[in-house]
Amino acid sequence: PLRIAMQGMTAVILFFVLSGFVLSLPYYAGRAPSYGDFMIKRFCRIYLPYIVAILIALLLRTSLYRGEVESLGPDFATSWGIPLTARSLFDHLLLISNAKDERLDPVTWTLTHEMRISIFFPVIMVFVTRWNGWVTLAAALLISRFGVLIDRIVYRDVPFGDVFNSSYAIFMFVTGALLAKYRSPICARFSALRPSARWLIAGGGFALYSVAFLFPEKLFQVHVRSYLSTLGAVSLIVTSLSSPIVSRLLTLRPLVYLGRISFSLYLYHMIIFNSLIQLFGRVWPPSLILGTTLVVSLLVAEVAYRSVERPSMTLGRYLTRRKPKSEAVLGVPELA
Repeated sequence: PLRIAMQGMTAVILFFVLSGFVLSLPYYAGRAPSYGDFMIKRFCRIYLPYIVAILIALLLRTSLYRGEVESLGPDFATSWGIPLTARSLFDHLLLISNAKDERLDPVTWTLTHEMRISIFFPVIMVFVTRWNGWVTLAAALLISRFGVLIDRIVYRDVPFGDVFNSSYAIFMFVTGALLAKYRSPICARFSALRPSARWLIAGGGFALYSVAFLFPEKLFQVHVRSYLSTLGAVSLIVTSLSSPIVSRLLTLRPLVYLGRISFSLYLYHMIIFNSLIQLFGRVWPPSLILGTTLVVSLLVAEVAYRSVERPSMTLGRYLTRRKPKSEAVLGVPELA
């Protein structure tokens, strides 16, 4: 059971599917943003909180790192032990340059894929909105597999050398976008099933989502396991949209709160973990480090949400606001 809980890759896949779902909704509602507005909001939503977290990680690493704490074992080894280089700092500053550099904050590789796909997402939505769903899904799967194969051939340890590796996440984004497109008929069919069938699908989806990465790599390659976990994520989302019981559970205040600070929690939890290892790893037991990491991460996430994440989203909305016609033309507000 603990191994299932530790499978962070499955959470990343769910995040990618949900991103595709949420980002596509304005396109179906006739409120598709311009490309410029879309990228400004993504920059403010992802990059600004990210770069603040990276600067904090750099400060803490420089101040605290004194070598690995070998007595804690390999599970508590940190990425801070990898020497920093000018190239590494460049990759972190640019974000989209290299998804494989995790020297400051090990979780930020997912944001590299997220921002790369965001650059092309409005183009992706042109095909998602016009093509048949099955054709779109097949095309996304082919692009995903082709990109992974190309990455294995052309990968070099240079800026953007792993850019083709991001293609595997296209399938997850497109899956989320298609789920948003067909959510009404899918949820209607799901709701029409017998309760036993609904719970069987939900339970099977959760099992597939949870254990896909526990399958031996010899049995399923990592990207095949990603596709299986994506299928499980779809089942979870459909269940959440269709089931009144699950919907009520997801609207409980603690879960709503965790959803609100989840991005900041994601950004900072490994920074806190690495810092606590350096501060107390030689005197505290592992269980105390893990427990303190959880508590401190929640507190830091709340502060980061209020001071960085929420203002960044507000800035994105401000920069993309639509001015009244007279103000846009004359440069002055309308007279009452």
